[in-house]
Amino acid sequence: MPELPELRIGDWRPTKDTLHLYCQIVGKLRLATTPPRNHWWHAPLYVDVRGLTTGPLRRNGTTFDITLDLLGDELVVRTDTGERRAFPLADGLTVAGFDAQLHTVLAELGVDVAIKELPSGAPNLGRTPFPEDTEHCSWDRDAIARFVRILDWSADVLEEFGGWFAGKQSPVQFMWQSFDLSLTRFTGRPSGISASDLISREAYTHEVFLAGFNTDNPWTGHDASFYAFMVS
Repeated sequence: MPELPELRIGDWRPTKDTLHLYCQIVGKLRLATTPPRNHWWHAPLYVDVRGLTTGPLRRNGTTFDITLDLLGDELVVRTDTGERRAFPLADGLTVAGFDAQLHTVLAELGVDVAIKELPSGAPNLGRTPFPEDTEHCSWDRDAIARFVRILDWSADVLEEFGGWFAGKQSPVQFMWQSFDLSLTRFTGRPSGISASDLISREAYTHEVFLAGFNTDNPWTGHDASFYAFMVS
């Protein structure tokens, strides 16, 4: 195993939370422009050679994608007609500014879509609407580079792990709600869970085994960690 860089949450919390909120905006745009799939498989982002991407999206007869180029410090939108729009990600770019610029770019390309402009599934991010969030605006390039390196290595490991299994399983997905990378395997048996919230109820209709990487351990509140657990 290669030596991975340290990624202590206390050292990059402001940047992590800013990036988390950027990802929520991009993820909600993917959710709004992709046909529904079981277990919310139409919602996640995916690891890209430069950071995170939506994969192909379709709107008003145009196919496009949105990429958070974390190594180049920019947000990039491309279309099937060859058009490209981008704006820089840098220290000082607020969530409100990111949200406004992204919607402007999408509108110029004729593919903008309304989203619920509130953070979802992450209580630590608060409930400030994206267009009003001028608090989160940090961009530590060194921490981002370390995050990308760990994310890329983790995705490679999960892809190999997924290759050993012949049953139903998810793609390797970056969940923008919880800001973690995961792979889910299914036993084929219905679960005994009847969750009160729609998201969990749909995600865990059947027994699952999950493995992944989380930058901010939700169980301990501590540093980045790898995890595995079963829901039955």
